[in-house]
Amino acid sequence: MALSTPAPVPHLENDDVKLIKTDVIQSKWDPLARLIWATMGDEQVTEQEMVIARQSPLSPSDTDAFRIQTLKSMTNCSLHHAEAYQTWCDRSTHLRRIAWFVDLYESVDDDAYEAVMRQYPISLDFGLPGYCKMYVYDGNHRLAAAIYAKRPFVGASCGGANSLIKEATFTR
Repeated sequence: MALSTPAPVPHLENDDVKLIKTDVIQSKWDPLARLIWATMGDEQVTEQEMVIARQSPLSPSDTDAFRIQTLKSMTNCSLHHAEAYQTWCDRSTHLRRIAWFVDLYESVDDDAYEAVMRQYPISLDFGLPGYCKMYVYDGNHRLAAAIYAKRPFVGASCGGANSLIKEATFTR
């Protein structure tokens, strides 16, 4: 299967994207080891689950189409959003989304990976020492894939303490 990157996201072009060490994020926020998505359950992602997910990865455009199809097929208009979410985004769906990014990240060289990370950064708040902890606002599937693919960094639009950001910045 040929992989292609998603279409560029124009509103991100001017963001100050930093390359952040994956292991630093993983030590504080690991979507493969802790509950991030309510529909994933409490169990850590296993290698066997990822092998199965990689047999039928779900691209971002496939995910959107799947979500729309599922919501349109629902006949109960009073269905709460959380119930709708659980209908189309179960553990398998999350793993298949991660698998698509893993396949992409493993199929490109380091320069192309860096370009993808700069174009599609995660949103990461490092927090403030003594007050609040690290939090990923957007990009958990991309982060999980980078961790699984053993990539040394992710692109991130960062907030929080500058000293923590500087300490976690990856340099080639």
